[in-house]
Amino acid sequence: MVQLHSVPRRGSSTCSTTRDEVFGHEVACGNTVTPLSGKWLPINRGSSAGQVNTPSVTAICSDTSSSSHVGCLRDEVESAMKWTVHGERVIYDSPWVRLALTDVEIPGGPRFEHHVVRMPAQAAGTVVADPTRGVLLLWRHRFTTDTWGWEVPAGRIDEGESPIEAAAREAYEETGWQPGPLTLLTSYHPHNGSSDATFHLFVADGATYVGDPPDASESERVEWLTVDQVRAEIAAGRVLDGLSLTALLWWMTHHHTRS
Repeated sequence: MVQLHSVPRRGSSTCSTTRDEVFGHEVACGNTVTPLSGKWLPINRGSSAGQVNTPSVTAICSDTSSSSHVGCLRDEVESAMKWTVHGERVIYDSPWVRLALTDVEIPGGPRFEHHVVRMPAQAAGTVVADPTRGVLLLWRHRFTTDTWGWEVPAGRIDEGESPIEAAAREAYEETGWQPGPLTLLTSYHPHNGSSDATFHLFVADGATYVGDPPDASESERVEWLTVDQVRAEIAAGRVLDGLSLTALLWWMTHHHTRS
């Protein structure tokens, strides 16, 4: 084992951090490790001093040479860190948003009600990219933050619609350009500490101009920006929408090749 540093331990002064099988390192004192919840688990290190005495762990984790050893230790840590949900009550509901109070309990900690925003529908957005034109963006105002900024076309996924279908539809409705073939960039939860909102991001290989945007109220104007201009606008703080910022940075990092 390689000693890294000393860290405080609950209920005592300090203990040593040593590199081991779990996540590449673990916080350990002697032969015990701890999840952050403060629950200490004896771990078998092949000596009598470190015998596992937890029934649910013994059968799987006692053989440190087993390929399942690391996995079962990780499962124990994750299980100890998982909050317990006892129930939930809705305090406001609409087709667009639901506000709830969830009865939760922290491992080794208090039980309380946590505000949660439930989104009845997910959302999809598209980076419409063309090798000669650049990136198709909307310049629009958001009244909630009273700010102007560039955004990728995006919107709510309608009932019965797939994320990729919604992404293509929203791109056309908001820009008047029919996007080319779409490829998934990533899906993520933008603020999972308080909401179950889910965003799906795509990149479109070019687009064909159809006409004025069917939904002209979405933006003040629609423009093609070069990739260098997009980078400059991001650096200048003129891409403030989280979905758009994530989509553009993800695309530039993983898919776009700088010429």
